[in-house]
This record gives sequence, structure tokens and C-alpha cells, in this order.
Amino acid sequence: RQFGRIIHVTSEVFHCGSSPFSAYVAAKGGQIGYVRSTAMELAPHGITVNSVAPGWIPVERHALVAESTKDSYLESVPVGRWGAREEVAEAVRFFAEEHSGFLTGQTLAVNGGRTLL
Repeated sequence: RQFGRIIHVTSEVFHCGSSPFSAYVAAKGGQIGYVRSTAMELAPHGITVNSVAPGWIPVERHALVAESTKDSYLESVPVGRWGAREEVAEAVRFFAEEHSGFLTGQTLAVNGGRTLL
């Protein structure tokens, strides 16, 4: 049987906002709307469309971010630790699997529960 998977990587900011990055938040909101719309359009063809919304995963580009900003963010993560790139990759892999064919139009937040607050 043929099937297809489209997986977008978006951001948790759509769910919780982020000042002063309103244009970025709006763009991510548009991306999630696009995911939902294309999921409906492509579902009859066996193609699912989903997105993964990582929280702040420390990478090289964050080296210049103030420690106080990092500390504040980490305090807002219920599991109390930073996420890892591998955890985001596992979420993408999950959506890509053949057995994930009944999941479409969804956004999975990989952020240690941060958007629960």
C-alpha cells in the first residue's frame, strides 16, 4: 500500500507567545494552519501532514543568550531539564512511521510539558 508523510518542524511559541517576536509567532501560527488544511486535502490520498513543535533545545546559536534568560526558561519546564535534539528526532520519526497513518493534522509539542502551564 502506498502512503506519504509530510512533517513540519514548527515551534512551541505559537502556543504560548513570545515577546518581542510577534512576527515569528504569527508565522508559526500560519504554519500550523497550513498543516491542518493540507492534512484535510491530502488525507484521501493516504498522505498525512503533521508537525513537531520543539521547545528550546540548546544548540550552538544559543551561546550568546543571557544565562538569566536560559534560567528563566528552564524554570518554566515542568520536567525540569533541557530537551535533546534526539528527542525531537524521535517525534519526527514517530509521525513518519507507516503505523502513524491515523494521525493527521496534529502538532506534537516536544517541550517537557511547558505549554501545559
